Amino acid sequence: MQGGHIWQPGLRFGQGNAINAVLAAAGYNFSLLLRWLTLILRRTLAALTASLQPVPA
Repeated sequence: MQGGHIWQPGLRFGQGNAINAVLAAAGYNFSLLLRWLTLILRRTLAALTASLQPVPA
């Protein structure tokens, strides 16, 4: 380390910032997708559970 600068291999001219923004957006979209899939799974399981319960006579 020289002059207080941290060595960053291959990341110049803001490429590191651009890559970070893309990865942050991908992570956010992935979390939205997981929430959506969780909701669909819960609704599907609730519908299946309701349809398997015997109807009182």
